[in-house]
Amino acid sequence: MTQHPLDGVRAKIKRAKQHFDQLCADSAGIEDIAYSLRAEKDFESRVIRYFAIANDVRVPLLNFALLAGECAYQLRSALDHAVFQLRKQPTDTKTQFPIFKTADGYKSRAPAMIQGVSISADAIIESLQPYHRGGAADEHPLWMLSDINNTDKHRIIPVCFIYANHIAVTQRPGERRLPMRFDTMRLGGIVKDGTKVCEIPMPHTEVDMKAEFKCSIAFEQIGGAKLQRIRPFLLKAMGEVSSIVELFSGEFV
Repeated sequence: MTQHPLDGVRAKIKRAKQHFDQLCADSAGIEDIAYSLRAEKDFESRVIRYFAIANDVRVPLLNFALLAGECAYQLRSALDHAVFQLRKQPTDTKTQFPIFKTADGYKSRAPAMIQGVSISADAIIESLQPYHRGGAADEHPLWMLSDINNTDKHRIIPVCFIYANHIAVTQRPGERRLPMRFDTMRLGGIVKDGTKVCEIPMPHTEVDMKAEFKCSIAFEQIGGAKLQRIRPFLLKAMGEVSSIVELFSGEFV
């Protein structure tokens, strides 16, 4: 069977998916049990404050960071590999998929990176650049992917827990959800042992209370974005890279 020029590129995306699946498997359940809530009653202010308590469980944040880096590496490599395959003739320059935040940067440096590709492929690559997003170029998925890959080359990618959209305090019987006032760190902030998560008005009578708390594993910062949840971002990045690669399939007809 004849191999398509993009088969190796697609194989790298598939390998990225394998790293992603492993990350998901390793993190399954960890986000639910890493932290619980401790209630502290303030009778003077008539509120109950809830604080995060680190549970005594093995939380392999380092492993999550490594798997995220391996996933990002394969995706970045797939883009570079695609440019290599797009060349119509060999060149003496080192090819790679250019990713730039500014049009000036692209104009001055990108031509050498994609030397030998067709005019149509050149146009596609330019149209995908983060600077088309304007002031939020450093929050473009490609720029963030490049940032993760570059960080992973030199150090461990900083990851952390954030509190997600699943903080509920209910009153029994009847499971009535109570109003909450979130701390100034707000929903989505970094969770550490002792972090104040929220507070609720103290009921006028003694009732049974149930507090539920869920965390998410996140990158501390990638590109210009802080506290991005790892799994949603990597899933989006895989989709982005896959779509880009398929845009080039017409170059090989």
